[in-house]
Amino acid sequence: MVTEISVMSGLILLALLVNYLYNGKAFYEPLVNTLTNVVYWVLIPLTFFKTFGERGLNVSDLWVLASFLTFMFVVFVFVYKLRHYEGGVREAVFLASVFPNAVFLGFPVSMAFFGTLEMASIYGFFTVTLNVIVPDFMHSERFTVGRFLKHPVTIGFLTGLTLHYGFREYVASVSNVLFWAGPLMSYSSAVILGLRLPVRLSVLKKYLMEALLVGTFRFVVSPLISLLFVLIFGIPWFRGLQLIMVSSMPPALINIIMSQKHGWSPELVSAITAVLTLLNLLSLSVLGIVLSL
Repeated sequence: MVTEISVMSGLILLALLVNYLYNGKAFYEPLVNTLTNVVYWVLIPLTFFKTFGERGLNVSDLWVLASFLTFMFVVFVFVYKLRHYEGGVREAVFLASVFPNAVFLGFPVSMAFFGTLEMASIYGFFTVTLNVIVPDFMHSERFTVGRFLKHPVTIGFLTGLTLHYGFREYVASVSNVLFWAGPLMSYSSAVILGLRLPVRLSVLKKYLMEALLVGTFRFVVSPLISLLFVLIFGIPWFRGLQLIMVSSMPPALINIIMSQKHGWSPELVSAITAVLTLLNLLSLSVLGIVLSL
């Protein structure tokens, strides 16, 4: 476990150093965009295809969705009662509080601590797709089925289910051929996380209280609600701990894109995402060392 966590942390720190030294150079954005597209359009669909091809989808998985929707409702009720927020700050706080980095950080963490992407994939499918749908709905943009079906997570999810339920005799062969997809996805995601994180955080002083609020939701409220659902539904602890950990991930990188798209204080989302991600990585490193003693 220590080795996996050390590799993941090392990759992120190395990518952060490259980010700090070379962000702004002519080659930087094209390089990062290319790597992101490879992960987004190739490795993510392949990982979801392999995972759901092997396991399918169970009715019991709906408790994962129920736990996330419950958390989202709690955040919505609390944040939208804070009437002093304006100029897109309320929406920015809502986004950063609700939607975790279930893929670019959740996948590497799940692989490092549990050696599996089962719960991260289920949680990731629900949260990533809603991370696109909910902000558009909040901004009164029409949801289109075509856009949903073209999402790489949806493509991997649906093709995986097709394999599992329609061509089950090929599942073992596909699993053997794609044995590399999960680990490569995890390591590549760690690199992209470091390359994409904002590294200049002077603006954070302006939004310190918002950062504390988002951190409370992400690191305290979200895992507690996940724990509640694990206890209520009697979920085995190996699966339950996976959900609790992935639900406590810091804000998703896509929140920055969504806040920029809709004009919801993107500088707030960027700064909070960077700080909470670094705090989370430090905590996970310490946890990994303690568990290995």
